[in-house]
Amino acid sequence: MVTENMDSKRRASALRRISPCPGLYGSASLSRFFQKLNTLPATALLCLLISVFTAGAMRGASESVQGDCRPGGITVKHTGLSKNGRNHAKGKRETKADGPNMLDTLFWGPEIIVEAKRILPDDEIFNRSNFVVLIDLGKRKDRIEDIASILSRTVGVRVKQYGGLGSFATMSIRGSSSNQVQLYMDGVPLNDAYTGTANLADLPLGDVQRIEIFRGFSPTNFGSSAIGGTVNLVTSGNSDREGDRSLPDIEAQATAGSFGTQRYTLTLRSQIERVRLRCHGGHMNSSGDFPFNDDNATPENLYDDCITDRANNDFKRWNLTGRIGFDLPGFSSISLNHNMVDRDGGVPGIGTNQSTEARFSRRRHITYLKLKPKAILSNLVHADITTFYSWTAERFSDPGGDINLTKQETDNRIKSYGGNIRSKVYAPLIPVSLEIFFEGRKERYHPVSHLPVTVVGPDRLRTTSTL
Repeated sequence: MVTENMDSKRRASALRRISPCPGLYGSASLSRFFQKLNTLPATALLCLLISVFTAGAMRGASESVQGDCRPGGITVKHTGLSKNGRNHAKGKRETKADGPNMLDTLFWGPEIIVEAKRILPDDEIFNRSNFVVLIDLGKRKDRIEDIASILSRTVGVRVKQYGGLGSFATMSIRGSSSNQVQLYMDGVPLNDAYTGTANLADLPLGDVQRIEIFRGFSPTNFGSSAIGGTVNLVTSGNSDREGDRSLPDIEAQATAGSFGTQRYTLTLRSQIERVRLRCHGGHMNSSGDFPFNDDNATPENLYDDCITDRANNDFKRWNLTGRIGFDLPGFSSISLNHNMVDRDGGVPGIGTNQSTEARFSRRRHITYLKLKPKAILSNLVHADITTFYSWTAERFSDPGGDINLTKQETDNRIKSYGGNIRSKVYAPLIPVSLEIFFEGRKERYHPVSHLPVTVVGPDRLRTTSTL
């Protein structure tokens, strides 16, 4: 009993020391009450209640910046400032006359500003529900590659190439046919208006910054929904330069490889006040005379096989890309773009019966204007506008009938023009957005055949509207 009474007295003495109001726990009746608390759970519960009361009193004192506040008998005269000590001020905490004087200091931390950049349209590619593959070509500029070889290493994509580097090539996604895959450059359609396919050999790699591959359903910012998927080639944009932007930035590259393969590129970038200029030109050629095993159309008979060189597999390709950007009031960006590709090459045919005379040439010009007005209604409504015009000339010559067993000499023209507008509306209070896309396009195919006699037409027209 003596030990228990001594423990109760120690508890009462400790409570008197931590009490914000002296004398609150000093009565004889309360001392007798503590003598009856001999169990540990009751003591712990009482200490918890006292701690909560003391913390509430101190919090009330901290929240008062100036003036008189007396929670628990405490008066705060002044509170002060930052942790780094620049505007540091101490305030006195005073109790009643019969209590000790205490000094109190409150630290006000520096202002914290949280900033984040708005998600750009280029970053929204991974926010969609489609199966998306993004190929960055920034580290591939020094390699002699074409788009067909890069796409062939992508999961779910199959490329059919009829020859070596620079030969005719088509692609399919997830087992689809080549005309079920839509190909775009900066959102401008590249598929042939007559066959519905796109020759990957006509697409230069020099000014392409990245390749976006959508497997399956296409996103809304493209005009038509393809069964297989959509591939978008994004060209390099205008890069800001430090210092005097009026001085042009010139970059030149030269690359050589086997079988007479050569590639030359020249890039020019400049900016004069609100006008930005970018021009990229390139040339690539190859003889393509690589050796291969000719089985003479008898794969089961190995005795007539021989190693021969690929004939009539050469090609030359010129490409030119120009872009002029303007900074005008009311627009985030305005750019006028032009892309030209001129390709000429041989058509070797099958390995057992190579053609030495068949040739195919293609020249294409694409001009498109991209407008992006500034967002309106407190940045809740965004819009993009694109207009385009495409002109293509295709010539095929097979005077010996080595490819289709009949002599051919064709000279076809393809014209396509149209425009689209894409708008995105954000809800003001909930994280929901509505995207609206509309596109109108007209295409004309004008065939001309010169063998055996010249025949012009008939023209084929197609008008497409997408909402």
